[in-house]
Amino acid sequence: MVNQINENPYLLPGIKLGVHVLDSCDSETYALEQTFEFIKGFMTRIQGNSSKFTCPDESKPKYREGKFDKFVGLIGAQSSSVSITLANILRLFHVPQISYFSTSPTLSNKMRFEYFFRTVPSDVNQAQAILQVLREFDWTYVSIVYSDTDYGNKGYDLLSALGHRYNICFSHPQTINVENQKSDADYDRIITKLVNNNVRGEFI
Repeated sequence: MVNQINENPYLLPGIKLGVHVLDSCDSETYALEQTFEFIKGFMTRIQGNSSKFTCPDESKPKYREGKFDKFVGLIGAQSSSVSITLANILRLFHVPQISYFSTSPTLSNKMRFEYFFRTVPSDVNQAQAILQVLREFDWTYVSIVYSDTDYGNKGYDLLSALGHRYNICFSHPQTINVENQKSDADYDRIITKLVNNNVRGEFI
Protein backbone atom coordinates (compact mmCIF):
# COMPACT_ATOMS: atom_id res chain seq x y z
CA MET A 1 0.00 0.00 0.00
CA VAL A 2 2.79 2.44 0.89
CA ASN A 3 4.58 1.64 -2.37
CA GLN A 4 1.38 2.24 -4.33
CA ILE A 5 0.97 5.66 -2.72
CA ASN A 6 4.61 6.61 -3.31
CA GLU A 7 4.45 5.48 -6.95
CA ASN A 8 1.32 7.51 -7.64
CA PRO A 9 2.41 11.04 -8.70
CA TYR A 10 -1.03 12.50 -7.95
CA LEU A 11 -1.65 11.41 -4.35
CA LEU A 12 1.25 13.02 -2.48
CA PRO A 13 3.44 14.81 -5.04
CA GLY A 14 6.91 15.48 -3.70
CA ILE A 15 6.33 13.41 -0.53
CA LYS A 16 7.54 9.87 0.16
CA LEU A 17 5.98 7.82 2.91
CA GLY A 18 7.92 5.37 5.04
CA VAL A 19 6.95 2.94 7.79
CA HIS A 20 8.63 1.23 10.71
CA VAL A 21 6.73 -1.88 11.81
CA LEU A 22 6.70 -3.02 15.43
CA ASP A 23 4.67 -5.92 16.87
CA SER A 24 2.79 -5.01 20.05
CA CYS A 25 2.00 -8.72 20.65
CA ASP A 26 -1.37 -7.38 21.85
CA SER A 27 0.31 -6.54 25.16
CA GLU A 28 -0.19 -3.15 26.81
CA THR A 29 3.16 -3.20 28.62
CA TYR A 30 5.16 -4.39 25.60
CA ALA A 31 3.48 -1.89 23.30
CA LEU A 32 4.20 0.88 25.79
CA GLU A 33 7.90 -0.06 25.92
CA GLN A 34 8.19 0.14 22.14
CA THR A 35 6.22 3.39 22.01
CA PHE A 36 8.75 5.06 24.29
CA GLU A 37 11.38 4.42 21.61
CA PHE A 38 9.16 6.33 19.23
CA ILE A 39 8.57 9.09 21.77
CA LYS A 40 12.29 9.53 22.44
CA GLY A 41 12.93 10.12 18.75
CA PHE A 42 9.94 12.45 18.52
CA MET A 43 11.16 14.48 21.53
CA THR A 44 14.66 14.64 20.08
CA ARG A 45 13.31 16.17 16.89
CA ILE A 46 11.28 18.76 18.81
CA GLN A 47 14.21 19.60 21.06
CA GLY A 48 16.50 19.82 18.07
CA ASN A 49 14.35 22.66 16.74
CA SER A 50 14.77 24.57 20.00
CA SER A 51 17.74 26.74 20.85
CA LYS A 52 17.64 25.30 24.39
CA PHE A 53 19.05 21.97 23.20
CA THR A 54 22.30 21.89 21.26
CA CYS A 55 25.23 19.49 20.91
CA PRO A 56 28.83 20.62 21.55
CA ASP A 57 29.41 20.86 17.80
CA GLU A 58 26.14 22.81 17.43
CA SER A 59 24.51 19.96 15.48
CA LYS A 60 20.98 18.82 16.20
CA PRO A 61 20.62 16.06 18.81
CA LYS A 62 19.77 12.60 17.46
CA TYR A 63 18.43 9.46 19.07
CA ARG A 64 19.68 6.16 17.65
CA GLU A 65 21.22 7.89 14.66
CA GLY A 66 17.93 9.56 13.81
CA LYS A 67 16.03 6.32 13.13
CA PHE A 68 13.01 7.51 15.10
CA ASP A 69 13.06 11.29 14.70
CA LYS A 70 11.26 11.34 11.32
CA PHE A 71 8.07 9.80 12.67
CA VAL A 72 4.97 11.96 12.44
CA GLY A 73 2.29 9.55 13.66
CA LEU A 74 1.42 6.03 14.74
CA ILE A 75 -0.95 3.45 13.25
CA GLY A 76 -2.43 1.05 15.79
CA ALA A 77 -3.13 -0.70 17.92
CA GLN A 78 -5.50 -3.50 17.13
CA SER A 79 -7.13 -4.03 20.52
CA SER A 80 -8.86 -1.17 22.32
CA SER A 81 -7.01 -1.77 25.60
CA VAL A 82 -3.62 -1.31 23.91
CA SER A 83 -4.83 1.71 21.93
CA ILE A 84 -6.12 3.37 25.11
CA THR A 85 -2.79 2.83 26.87
CA LEU A 86 -0.84 4.31 23.95
CA ALA A 87 -3.29 7.16 23.39
CA ASN A 88 -2.85 8.31 27.00
CA ILE A 89 0.89 8.71 26.35
CA LEU A 90 0.86 9.97 22.77
CA ARG A 91 -1.58 12.79 23.53
CA LEU A 92 0.98 14.33 25.89
CA PHE A 93 3.29 14.86 22.90
CA HIS A 94 0.55 15.74 20.37
CA VAL A 95 1.28 12.61 18.32
CA PRO A 96 -1.54 11.53 15.96
CA GLN A 97 -2.69 7.94 16.35
CA ILE A 98 -4.92 6.00 13.92
CA SER A 99 -6.33 2.58 14.80
CA TYR A 100 -7.76 0.19 12.24
CA PHE A 101 -9.53 -2.11 14.72
CA SER A 102 -10.07 -0.47 18.14
CA THR A 103 -13.80 -0.04 18.66
CA SER A 104 -14.15 0.89 22.35
CA PRO A 105 -16.55 3.82 22.95
CA THR A 106 -14.01 5.11 25.50
CA LEU A 107 -11.84 6.24 22.60
CA SER A 108 -14.64 8.47 21.30
CA ASN A 109 -13.98 10.92 24.13
CA LYS A 110 -12.23 13.77 22.27
CA MET A 111 -11.60 15.67 25.49
CA ARG A 112 -9.39 12.79 26.62
CA PHE A 113 -8.14 11.39 23.31
CA GLU A 114 -8.00 14.41 21.02
CA TYR A 115 -5.19 12.92 18.89
CA PHE A 116 -6.80 9.50 18.42
CA PHE A 117 -8.63 8.56 15.22
CA ARG A 118 -9.93 5.27 13.84
CA THR A 119 -11.16 3.79 10.59
CA VAL A 120 -13.85 1.56 12.18
CA PRO A 121 -17.08 2.51 13.95
CA SER A 122 -17.53 2.48 17.72
CA ASP A 123 -18.97 -0.51 19.59
CA VAL A 124 -22.15 1.52 20.04
CA ASN A 125 -23.03 0.56 16.46
CA GLN A 126 -22.26 -3.10 17.16
CA ALA A 127 -24.41 -3.13 20.30
CA GLN A 128 -27.37 -1.66 18.43
CA ALA A 129 -26.95 -4.23 15.64
CA ILE A 130 -26.92 -7.11 18.16
CA LEU A 131 -30.04 -5.79 19.86
CA GLN A 132 -31.86 -5.42 16.55
CA VAL A 133 -31.03 -9.03 15.66
CA LEU A 134 -32.31 -10.22 19.07
CA ARG A 135 -35.50 -8.25 18.62
CA GLU A 136 -35.98 -9.65 15.11
CA PHE A 137 -35.97 -13.18 16.58
CA ASP A 138 -38.12 -12.07 19.51
CA TRP A 139 -35.49 -13.05 22.08
CA THR A 140 -36.23 -10.97 25.17
CA TYR A 141 -34.40 -12.89 27.91
CA VAL A 142 -30.78 -13.50 26.97
CA SER A 143 -27.68 -14.84 28.70
CA ILE A 144 -24.39 -13.28 27.73
CA VAL A 145 -20.75 -14.39 27.74
CA TYR A 146 -18.08 -11.72 27.33
CA SER A 147 -14.32 -11.35 27.68
CA ASP A 148 -12.97 -9.65 30.78
CA THR A 149 -11.30 -6.90 28.75
CA ASP A 150 -12.05 -3.27 28.02
CA TYR A 151 -13.68 -4.41 24.78
CA GLY A 152 -15.86 -7.05 26.42
CA ASN A 153 -16.75 -5.08 29.54
CA LYS A 154 -17.70 -1.95 27.60
CA GLY A 155 -19.67 -4.08 25.15
CA TYR A 156 -21.65 -5.67 27.97
CA ASP A 157 -22.27 -2.28 29.60
CA LEU A 158 -23.60 -0.92 26.31
CA LEU A 159 -25.91 -3.87 25.74
CA SER A 160 -27.23 -3.63 29.29
CA ALA A 161 -27.78 0.11 29.00
CA LEU A 162 -29.55 -0.09 25.64
CA GLY A 163 -31.40 -3.35 26.23
CA HIS A 164 -34.46 -1.77 27.87
CA ARG A 165 -35.14 0.22 24.69
CA TYR A 166 -35.65 -3.08 22.89
CA ASN A 167 -37.43 -4.80 25.82
CA ILE A 168 -34.50 -7.20 26.15
CA CYS A 169 -33.16 -8.40 29.50
CA PHE A 170 -29.64 -9.81 29.92
CA SER A 171 -29.41 -12.43 32.64
CA HIS A 172 -26.63 -14.47 34.27
CA PRO A 173 -23.63 -12.74 32.61
CA GLN A 174 -20.52 -14.91 32.36
CA THR A 175 -17.01 -13.52 31.90
CA ILE A 176 -13.96 -15.14 30.35
CA ASN A 177 -10.54 -13.98 31.53
CA VAL A 178 -8.57 -14.21 28.31
CA GLU A 179 -5.33 -13.24 30.06
CA ASN A 180 -5.39 -16.33 32.30
CA GLN A 181 -6.42 -18.69 29.48
CA LYS A 182 -9.24 -20.59 31.14
CA SER A 183 -9.13 -24.40 30.94
CA ASP A 184 -11.66 -26.60 29.13
CA ALA A 185 -13.25 -27.35 32.50
CA ASP A 186 -13.86 -23.62 33.05
CA TYR A 187 -15.58 -23.34 29.69
CA ASP A 188 -17.63 -26.46 30.43
CA ARG A 189 -18.89 -24.87 33.67
CA ILE A 190 -19.93 -21.72 31.78
CA ILE A 191 -21.78 -23.79 29.18
CA THR A 192 -23.50 -25.82 31.91
CA LYS A 193 -24.71 -22.62 33.57
CA LEU A 194 -26.06 -21.34 30.26
CA VAL A 195 -27.87 -24.59 29.57
CA ASN A 196 -29.40 -24.67 33.05
CA ASN A 197 -30.60 -21.09 32.65
CA ASN A 198 -32.50 -22.18 29.54
CA VAL A 199 -32.14 -18.83 27.76
CA ARG A 200 -30.82 -17.72 24.39
CA GLY A 201 -27.10 -16.92 24.25
CA GLU A 202 -25.11 -14.04 22.83
CA PHE A 203 -21.30 -13.82 22.79
CA ILE A 204 -19.07 -10.73 22.56
